[in-house]
Amino acid sequence: IQNAAWTLAAILAVTASSPSQAEDKHGWTSISSGTQYREVFYGSGDDKRRVHQLRFKSQSHQLRLLWAKDSKNKSLSAQDFRQRSGALAVVNGGYFDRDLSPMGYQRDAKRVVSPTIWREGLFGGVFAIPKGSDLPAMVMSRDDFIPENYSFAIQCGPRLVYRSKAMTGIYADPAARRTAIGVDREGRLLLMASDIDGALTFAQTQE
Repeated sequence: IQNAAWTLAAILAVTASSPSQAEDKHGWTSISSGTQYREVFYGSGDDKRRVHQLRFKSQSHQLRLLWAKDSKNKSLSAQDFRQRSGALAVVNGGYFDRDLSPMGYQRDAKRVVSPTIWREGLFGGVFAIPKGSDLPAMVMSRDDFIPENYSFAIQCGPRLVYRSKAMTGIYADPAARRTAIGVDREGRLLLMASDIDGALTFAQTQE
């Protein structure tokens, strides 16, 4: 992101091992203990767009919400957020209004940033981590979300994939830079961010 009012950071909570350059058959490269990174490309030729992906285990990391307002700034670049926080990775955290206040329910272990569950628009999904470290993160409908049961939650949308199946009704809206978050079948967290020139529609992001 160029500038944002707030963002999502994955903070490494254990000592990182030496990065390994070995890739598995799916292109994932280990960059620290329990953390893999890869680049994937959508399209081809002049229409080829790069997407960055990060995969990690929740037991070895902590997710935090960072807000530019905390440092008395209206907005900060992703690089500024990362340098100030010491995060392993930083991605755009979600939607915000014209006053640069976060929209939709948002909380981490330290605080509730935005307490309102939005019942309209794109905010149909909630990514949440239940209280208790032995429980996996999940993506759910806002109608099933009970805030007091979770230590971390970010309301976002639209939901693109649910229980390994593509959600219907996803449309080819105007392309933009996209960020996505999810959980794989092994319970690992997945972060995706399109590159600075990698505008995608929701339908392309889903694919």
